[in-house]
Amino acid sequence: MAMEEMNKREYNIADFACIAGLGSIATIVVLLAHLRGNNSGHTGMNPYAALLVFAPSLAFGIANMTVNRNSWRNLWTGIIPTLSGGFGTAFLIYLDKANVLLQYETWIRRGMP
Repeated sequence: MAMEEMNKREYNIADFACIAGLGSIATIVVLLAHLRGNNSGHTGMNPYAALLVFAPSLAFGIANMTVNRNSWRNLWTGIIPTLSGGFGTAFLIYLDKANVLLQYETWIRRGMP
């Protein structure tokens, strides 16, 4: 590919959806690894900060499925980010409601030992 062709590359929504989906999957893996190594139930970071990754994944996935309804390949590039973003968001809600992983201040406020 010539240099001028590389500079003219057009990005479509499927490219952004794939990147966002990979980010969501990586964030879920990092959260699971953090849970495995942290038995205390609290952390210094706010777990809901991961929504900065999950929300764009959901948005790009849904937008990609809406725009590219006719192409089966592009449909899958919308389904995977939507599912990973949705699962990640549901996982965060589970972590919070079940008191599995909370920010330290929230952990103290809820009366955990």
